[in-house]
Amino acid sequence: LEEPLLRGGGLKTYGVTREQLEDLLDQDNIIEGTSLQKLKGMGGVNGLLNLLGVGLKTGLNPDDEVDMQSRASAFGENLAIIKQPKSFWSLIVIQFEDHILRVLTAAAFVSLVLGLATEENGWLEGATIFLAIAIILLVTATNNYLKEKQFQKLNAQRELRDVTVIRGGKTVQLNIYKLIVGDLMHITTGEKFPVDGVLLRGNMLNIDESSITGESHLIHKSVPETFSAEEKANPFMVSGSEVIEGTGLMVVVGVGIHSRQGKLKLKLQEEDETTPLQLKLATVANDIGRIGYVSALITFAVMVLHYIVERLYTHECLFCFETILKLVDFFIVCVTIIVVAVPEGLPLAVTIALAYSVNKMKDENNLVRVLTACEVMGGANNICSDKTGTLTQNRMSVEKLWIEEMAHTSFSKLNIGTEALTLLCSNVCINSDAFPQRNALGKFEQVGNKTECAMLEMAFKFGFDYNTLRPSDKIKKVVPFSSARKRMTTLYQLDDTTIRVFVKGASEIVIDRCKELLIANANTRRLNPQAIEDIKTNVIRSFAKLSLRTIAVAYKDIRIRNYDGGDPFNEDQLENDLTLVAIAGIKDPLRPEIVEAVEKCKQAGIKVRMVTGDNVDTAIAISKECGILPSNYERTPNSLMVMEGKQFREYVGGLVQAEPYMSEAERKQYPKVRDLHSFEIVAKELCVLARSTPDDKYLLVTGLKQLNNVVAVTGDGTNDAPALKKADVGFAMGIAGTEVAREAAAIILLDDNFRSIVTAVKWGRSIYDNIRKFLQFQLSVNIVAVFMAFLGGVVLRESPLNAIQMLWVNLIMDTFAALALATEPPSEELLKRRPYSRNESLVTPVMWRSIIGQALFQIIILSVLLFEGDKIFDVDSSRMVDKWTEQNGVHYTLFFHIFVFLQVFNEVNCRKLKTTDVNVFEGFFTNPMFLIIFGFTIIVQIIFVESGGRAIKCSPLSFGQHLICITLGALSLLIGLLIKKVPESMFENINLFRRDPLDAQEFQHSIVALVRRNTLRQSTSMSRQATLKEQQSLTAMHTTGRS
Repeated sequence: LEEPLLRGGGLKTYGVTREQLEDLLDQDNIIEGTSLQKLKGMGGVNGLLNLLGVGLKTGLNPDDEVDMQSRASAFGENLAIIKQPKSFWSLIVIQFEDHILRVLTAAAFVSLVLGLATEENGWLEGATIFLAIAIILLVTATNNYLKEKQFQKLNAQRELRDVTVIRGGKTVQLNIYKLIVGDLMHITTGEKFPVDGVLLRGNMLNIDESSITGESHLIHKSVPETFSAEEKANPFMVSGSEVIEGTGLMVVVGVGIHSRQGKLKLKLQEEDETTPLQLKLATVANDIGRIGYVSALITFAVMVLHYIVERLYTHECLFCFETILKLVDFFIVCVTIIVVAVPEGLPLAVTIALAYSVNKMKDENNLVRVLTACEVMGGANNICSDKTGTLTQNRMSVEKLWIEEMAHTSFSKLNIGTEALTLLCSNVCINSDAFPQRNALGKFEQVGNKTECAMLEMAFKFGFDYNTLRPSDKIKKVVPFSSARKRMTTLYQLDDTTIRVFVKGASEIVIDRCKELLIANANTRRLNPQAIEDIKTNVIRSFAKLSLRTIAVAYKDIRIRNYDGGDPFNEDQLENDLTLVAIAGIKDPLRPEIVEAVEKCKQAGIKVRMVTGDNVDTAIAISKECGILPSNYERTPNSLMVMEGKQFREYVGGLVQAEPYMSEAERKQYPKVRDLHSFEIVAKELCVLARSTPDDKYLLVTGLKQLNNVVAVTGDGTNDAPALKKADVGFAMGIAGTEVAREAAAIILLDDNFRSIVTAVKWGRSIYDNIRKFLQFQLSVNIVAVFMAFLGGVVLRESPLNAIQMLWVNLIMDTFAALALATEPPSEELLKRRPYSRNESLVTPVMWRSIIGQALFQIIILSVLLFEGDKIFDVDSSRMVDKWTEQNGVHYTLFFHIFVFLQVFNEVNCRKLKTTDVNVFEGFFTNPMFLIIFGFTIIVQIIFVESGGRAIKCSPLSFGQHLICITLGALSLLIGLLIKKVPESMFENINLFRRDPLDAQEFQHSIVALVRRNTLRQSTSMSRQATLKEQQSLTAMHTTGRS
């Protein structure tokens, strides 16, 4: 009965329309001041709330289904805007735009027509080539379709996150895709707005709108009071912009495709990226392709010359219909050699490996935002990690409290004076922007900054509930915590004449601003420099040695007449001459698995460095616990293992920035460390960087990269974004991280756990290994297939493998092998060796040993079969016969059968690359995809032989012949074992392929791109150029309008 009511006439209406709200956030209207006047006409921010039917303290009622549905209907929903995947049919069409397949199709058509004209069943060969091409198209398109679906699913998950909103009078976490117009959303430093909004309350809010509007400078946001031009108020919060500093509360007025960011996303669709490893493999493919083309041209020339000489020698007709048929056959064979020789499957293997890995990595709490991060992590040799939440559990609790000159471990009102307790708890409750909630069991659920939640939980134990004190009209100004200030300050009107300044923050910072100490009976004692030093030694350092983070709580009272209330905030006036109330020691327990994870990094050749804002003593205690520092470490004045941020900056001389007169190429090399020699000395020893700032982290990452290290770094704050961007792989915290940090990072740790970084290393190394396995297999098959086709063409004037058979071999060694070898799961053994270097060659001496050994073995076996196989197996020869029959086709069928089984078993060999990996069947049953491909190839091969007939030119074989073919193929396993006994030093000087990857321009003119052009890659490039032009034009339009 309710259903029609909800969807029909029962929907609510509101005092403002979606179009009016869109006009309110229109960029031109904001610049011209029209938006401000429209907001004034609505009655200001309070009038807007009334028009939207929202209470400032209660927010929306989540239990009112009619209201929720009405809002979604009237204003839209905040649905994800993602690129639509290409249809299966369009992917087939794209694959057919491959130039070589087109040429092969045209040749097959000519063969079909000529065959029909000359003999009864002459159409079979041309038709079979058509079928083979169709199968290749279908298999490749299916592969790409599944890959696109996987990446689409991943892209949708990249932006999943929660924000803090007020609903039903409670502060709760809500998924951004559930936000609707009318929601009251809390604003915190580092937030990136997922929706449009209007500011209701703000504290020193500075917003970066450059990604949306093109404005390069920060924009201060404030709530209008007089709506005058002199006031310069701007309450309009544009989706996609970032909060650089400050806090506040806003009402949501635009969601989904009706928000500013949503409209832009509809125009700018993100395209697939090309990774460095793909470019490296494209380089190898280009080099192999050149060899294939030369071989094909020589083969064609020799076959034609051979035919002409034979015709002239026998005085047969040279310019006749039969010559045309032969030339078409020769051409098809040569085109097929090119199809086999050009290894376009190499970049495909990377795509498959990445698609497989990113989905598996998500299951292990690594959400990949940038594909290159997957492969780069395989070479990471330095990890610069935060402490809080990464090495620790980020579940804070106050363990010790120093107040009235006494340290307490239990929190009872009886042990502390009433005045001191009131000053402490009112400071903690009012001077905070966290919103912890109590669940049904009465347990605190920490929502917001975990340190503040711990302090609020302590206050609750003392009988103080922050909900009774905040929000409040008596709060006049809030200066949020920042990594630069390391403290938070709130101005609270105590009465008509007094404002109380509450200060809370890092103990060493706050205590230096104090002149008095609160002691028993609400008395105070003067703090001289010696007294401050005593507190630092006896309280702060003793707490720190117990791995406790110390937070100081202080206050001062000022007369209202002495406070002007304006901006900028006057630190000297308000944050000096404070009275110290208490120092809290906060425990953040170490994650139980962290010691093992750090030890794994050491075994893997990775240096782990802890970068923290905590003081030196706390940092040393924690790093000892987790194994970053030796348990017996004692700090000495000259020790470089542990340094403070200031000491580190002075030692290495800071950063040198690029000068305006420098060329573009020179500017790209900056910033760089001023004293790299000193930095190199530090880098060899440094394990812990304490009392550091985000700038120190950026300096550390910059220097390590200058020394050619592959650096991973973690970060959670807005100011960590530069270091996250600078690092080879940036890891942002999925739980505690700000949205700005997540945007700058390549991988998001969904569990904020250091162990997940180790997982990323393992998967990165697995990707690199799997690509090498595939490359080793492909090169082996390429060498053998091209050589045998060339040998047959030169000596016999025909290829022992016909076009259909070679297309089948191409399918085996490209798509099937990529699926089988690129999806091998990682093992723990990967973490027991050194990382790859940046410039390491893809093809190692060990791989060359296997490639050359297997190729020589197969060429010998197949050459004997080609020229002596008919005698060995006592069958009719297939060499240079005029017409194929089942009887004379057995010879070449045996050749084809053995050739395929040699590749099938060599594929098993390629699963293990290391010399010490003797058992190639270890973990054989852990990869279902490999087993499916392995079994499918064998079954289809036997069906081809038994049922292919004239179409494939395969004759049925006896059971004994099948058994001999499989046995000869399996000899690859034995040869693989023997090859590993050959010293790899014999192959160290082989450098057939260039090491530096192709750049974008070279790639466009490479063999692979020009002849086997992938249209998908072309369209991506074109789309990116269009996107760039559109972004530039949009930015120019806004800048012009502003001027």
